[in-house]
Amino acid sequence: MSRLDQLIAHNLSLSRKQVLTLFKRRKVTRIDGTRFSDGSLDIPKNQLPFSLKIENHTYTLFARYHVMMHKPTGFVISTRDPNHRTANELLAGQPFADRLVAIGRLDLDTSGLLLWTSEGQLVHRLSHPKRSIPRVYHVGLDRPWTFPPTDFRLHDGHQPNIVELISIERLRCHSSLSISSHTRYFASITLLGGKYHEVRRIFAALGSHVHSLSRVRYGPFSLPPDLIAGQCMAVDLDVMLDQADAP
Repeated sequence: MSRLDQLIAHNLSLSRKQVLTLFKRRKVTRIDGTRFSDGSLDIPKNQLPFSLKIENHTYTLFARYHVMMHKPTGFVISTRDPNHRTANELLAGQPFADRLVAIGRLDLDTSGLLLWTSEGQLVHRLSHPKRSIPRVYHVGLDRPWTFPPTDFRLHDGHQPNIVELISIERLRCHSSLSISSHTRYFASITLLGGKYHEVRRIFAALGSHVHSLSRVRYGPFSLPPDLIAGQCMAVDLDVMLDQADAP
């Protein structure tokens, strides 16, 4: 079970004091308008998500929450950064906004699909390379590349686990990929796991240079073409957890 006051605090990013004040001022009601006397009420799991009204605004409360974001370029994955805007800012208005943790990372100049969860213990399970969760990226390049040999390794000795590397036409690129005037070639690459700057390092080792990069798929989730940069949508990670935990 989950206490009502805790659900409100977590979902609306309020302090315990703020939630207590709402109950004292009789601002928290059921959908039918009847008031809650205090926040100690236990909400059974089978009643979640739970809807109520606070100051006549309707809210739906969750015990946990998972989000897919279309991360734009120019944002870093951090709670704060002195030089750049953070992707965390884009979570404003989402349930558990101040508790959501990114699953994996996309760097400043990479756009695309980024998953977040309110359950921090899931991050390791769904991002660790040993889970071998496939990630698909669309890439804009300035020159052609050579296809990797079977024993292909990067300069530091790392051997990337490339499932597929193909050339694609511009029209097949996901709308999340930024295309500059310097972009001449396009590729789709699928990796298992993922190391820091791995895609950029792969193409550098293959004789090309990445101008733009977007992650378009992570495990079973694909980035919807109509999800605008900076927007989020709720997702259910259970199917991904089943795949990650499969023997």
